[in-house]
Amino acid sequence: MKKIFALSFAALSIAACNVELGPPGDGGGLCNTEGCGASPYDRTIGVTTANGSREKIVQTFTAGAAAADKTRVCLANRTLGHRALTHNFTPPINPLATDPGQSSCANFPANARINFSLVAAGNPASPPLTYSTTLLAGGRLDLVWMP
Repeated sequence: MKKIFALSFAALSIAACNVELGPPGDGGGLCNTEGCGASPYDRTIGVTTANGSREKIVQTFTAGAAAADKTRVCLANRTLGHRALTHNFTPPINPLATDPGQSSCANFPANARINFSLVAAGNPASPPLTYSTTLLAGGRLDLVWMP
């Protein structure tokens, strides 16, 4: 059952750059993702800022860290400039906006699809990130933006 859950989670619940990611060991490469960690939700996502610099977002998931009907998404900023994940989720939920060394979190319904736009120092960055929170219910998705 655990293996089936992990494969279902990888195939259905995380989509980066609007592309569904496959199970660990599928070759990565989608949206500049690099290798998979010990779980199917641990990934490194390559980010390109408006000025062309390369940064990364390290993504991890902790089950049981939020209310059962919520998915908590947190952005930590380890860069030297302002970073944000904006979205147009309805009903309105605050964007995840951080200054260097800070973090920001928001709770989303556990049955939502969230389209995040990346913002680096007030300018768009790529790729956009899309998450389906269905299998993330009751957990915390941590996104650490790094140089």
